[in-house]
Amino acid sequence: MSEKSFPAKLLLFGEHSVLRGSQALAVPFRQFSGHWAYSDDLSKQYDLPKLANYIKELAENHELTFDTEGAFQALSKGLYFDSNIPRGYGLGSSGALVAAAYDNFGTDKTLSINELKMVLGKIESYFHGASSGFDPLISYVQKTVLIKKDKSMAILDDIETDIQMFLLDTHQPRKAESLIKLFLDKCKQSSHYNTLIENELVPHIDDAIAAFLQNKTHLLFEMVHHISFFQYRFFTEMIPLRYKNVWLEGLASELFKLKLCGAGGGGFILGFCKNFVEVKKMLLKSGFTILPIALH
Repeated sequence: MSEKSFPAKLLLFGEHSVLRGSQALAVPFRQFSGHWAYSDDLSKQYDLPKLANYIKELAENHELTFDTEGAFQALSKGLYFDSNIPRGYGLGSSGALVAAAYDNFGTDKTLSINELKMVLGKIESYFHGASSGFDPLISYVQKTVLIKKDKSMAILDDIETDIQMFLLDTHQPRKAESLIKLFLDKCKQSSHYNTLIENELVPHIDDAIAAFLQNKTHLLFEMVHHISFFQYRFFTEMIPLRYKNVWLEGLASELFKLKLCGAGGGGFILGFCKNFVEVKKMLLKSGFTILPIALH
């Protein structure tokens, strides 16, 4: 059994807007991860036996190739996924588990990136009912992944950036499905809302990704300001009430900017700043829990 660890994923840009034509950029977030371990305490396995049965059905239907016998043998010996990735925070806790499962027991390692994303999505659908496969893909390849306008994907080398980033912990786990449904329903019900997304938010997201990849920190900070302002106005249900004032503080200052991290509604809030030490001191004084982001 491999001792390899599988990182969480961090969606930097493209939350919700990727469903309306923007690009999206996600990175492996190695500050949280999981790995296989063994224990006599079978309660640590949680849903793993049920997941194994689910994968067995997929394999029997020829939807993927998998060493189900080896997986069941390992489970009988106490195999479990030892992870510190918080659940309900949008960091891909189930994605890391799926990536680890396919890495150890998936038998076809010749899949293209699109085929791999599809297979991983089929496995992760056990947890969410439907999955794009994007989260487990990030954890599996352990590289930055860019979803382009045409929905094709590019695996990128580690990004060098001078911008400083952090996470605010809302201490509120949430379920992304209801928030994504809310967003899609608003797009369907209001042509004006849909137009705002496509004509304002999507270009800002695309420009932010370009600035991030080119390490143009001044332009990136400006684009994040626009995204933050748009989300405050039009994604207000996705910003926890306690964080609305500090969100506005960021908009009014040149010290930091906040944006949704994934679907929003709780979990983490993503921050960008020019001087982390100063921002951390200010936010800690206000009683917030702040975590610096190290991409490498």
